[in-house]
Amino acid sequence: MSTTNWLEFGVVDRVHGLQGAVVIRISKSILLRNVLTCSTFFLESTDTKVPYPVIRYSPPVQRGMVVWLEDVKHRDEAQKLVGSVVWIQHRDVKTPQPESPLQTLSDYLGYRVVLTDEPCGEEARLIDVRQMPGQIMMEIEEQWGTWLCPFQPAFIVSVDQSARIFTLNPPVGLRSLYISEHED
Repeated sequence: MSTTNWLEFGVVDRVHGLQGAVVIRISKSILLRNVLTCSTFFLESTDTKVPYPVIRYSPPVQRGMVVWLEDVKHRDEAQKLVGSVVWIQHRDVKTPQPESPLQTLSDYLGYRVVLTDEPCGEEARLIDVRQMPGQIMMEIEEQWGTWLCPFQPAFIVSVDQSARIFTLNPPVGLRSLYISEHED
């Protein structure tokens, strides 16, 4: 016989908008740094817990979050839920694992590289991302050869996924060290 482990998530605080979204005031026992991904919230009605599949929700802000529930389409329906205690099942609680920079950067392989301070060839591309001892390195290929740039979030100016352009601001002089090495 299995027993369900329940965790009190919060209380429906108020209605949000005209299409049935509600604001849930999150219980202080829930850690905001752990973003919860739950497919179903259970709202307490008399002595039972009624399941409400979650369509979507906003990120938690100041112990509250806006939630759109599958079976609630209008403000009047949402109003009936105000004051209900919201429960989740322990097995529904998942803490997403943050992607490592190596995984994230690997998504940009093949993107054209544009430098903010130095002109680089039209054909400059991000061709590899490597985990080296103590540092992740990005390998950029240009017509004259390749060069390595250490990964630091501050060096990445922007990523345009639709245009497949990776804008980079590497340390001053780094690229020219590699160019001078190829000229000899």
